[in-house]
Parts: sequence; structure tokens; C-alpha cells
Amino acid sequence: MDEKRWKGNLTELAVAKALMNAGHVISFPFGEGQRYDIIVDMKGVLKKVECKTARLKEGFIEFNCSGTNGPYTDQIDFFGCYCIELDKTYLVPIEEVGINKAHLRIQETKSGQKKGIRWANDYEI
Repeated sequence: MDEKRWKGNLTELAVAKALMNAGHVISFPFGEGQRYDIIVDMKGVLKKVECKTARLKEGFIEFNCSGTNGPYTDQIDFFGCYCIELDKTYLVPIEEVGINKAHLRIQETKSGQKKGIRWANDYEI
């Protein structure tokens, strides 16, 4: 198995485990090629989650907000992200990110910026 596929599988498992540990019921869509990886039952409301592997950068983690078929706009409810280096999982509503890449801060910015920052711990599952 190639490394990209291995990381994707690990990410999907980590997100599923975190959602289950948080008390949610999860389901998986049948077959490949769906625009989402997990269905999560949140108090009787079904939500679509697309899993993404987050990469650790200097002071933040980053994940892609689009796939091979373009942005996920109106196709999912959340990105479920897993950062292998931090061994942490995050659930980010799609309306809170752009269409290309998203950043979640894990450290203060060098400039001291406070506004418009998405703090990773606010989204941790």
C-alpha cells in the first residue's frame, strides 16, 4: 500500500474513533468514490464528514478543502481532520473554511495577531 493511501486510511480510522468516543453513532457509505467518508448521527440529525489528513507546519496545521473533483461546497457538513504528528483529531464545519486549504493554529502567531484565527483546540474532538 502506498504512503498516501495508508495515511488516508489512518485518518479515516482516527476520525471515526474520535467521533465514536465522543458518543456519536457513525456509518460508512457503501462503495468508493463518494464525496464524504463518514455519516455521523448527531442527536438524530445525519451529517456528512469528509476526512482529511492535516499536515503540521510552523505553528499551525493545514489540510486541503478540495478534492480531485473540486471544492466540497454544499456536499458535506464537516471536515474530519487527523494530524498524525500530533495524534489529534478535529471536526471543522465546512462553512468555517475556504475552498482550497484551511489552517488551524496550535501556537500564537509571530506577529501577535488575534483576529480571524481558527484555534485547533476549538475543533478538537
